[in-house]
Amino acid sequence: SDLRKMKEHFPSWDIQISLRETIRQLVKGGGRATETTDILKILVTGACGFVGSTLIQGLLEHQSLFGGSLEIIGLDNFSRPGSRQNERLLKKLGVEFKLGNISRCEDLESLPAIDWVLDCAANPSVLAGINENSSSRRLIDDNLIGTVNLLELCKNHRAGFLLLSTSRVYSIPSLAALPLH
Repeated sequence: SDLRKMKEHFPSWDIQISLRETIRQLVKGGGRATETTDILKILVTGACGFVGSTLIQGLLEHQSLFGGSLEIIGLDNFSRPGSRQNERLLKKLGVEFKLGNISRCEDLESLPAIDWVLDCAANPSVLAGINENSSSRRLIDDNLIGTVNLLELCKNHRAGFLLLSTSRVYSIPSLAALPLH
């Protein structure tokens, strides 16, 4: 699979390592929860994508590490094919869902107070913006403007912020060099 190939060639790209590091960062503190309540409120953007949904499931499985309860709000624009497949499972786990786009400030303004943002939303394609089938403007809106909007949200809520990167950080030649078996 593509995931296995990526793990073989980029060993640091491992969802379990990411999950452990994310939990470590959240447990270290920050945000409002340590000041006002023992319920840690986490906004996960791109909640129904592979990384977002896996991260949410892992956080909920390990919530005892936080010394209290987790309240997770999932935000997704469902722009990726198949992303709605994870919505039903995550709702069963108690995740509150909001339909929205991080590049639109008005979609973020209606969110409740949060302690942390885990930004898993992005346009991950390494080809986005360089061919006729995609828009450079959408790439900038999704990956840059959206991140700036989330940082402003965190500033307003005094919330912590963790950015999970995409395959965009790897150059196209590095990805093209992956051997296909």
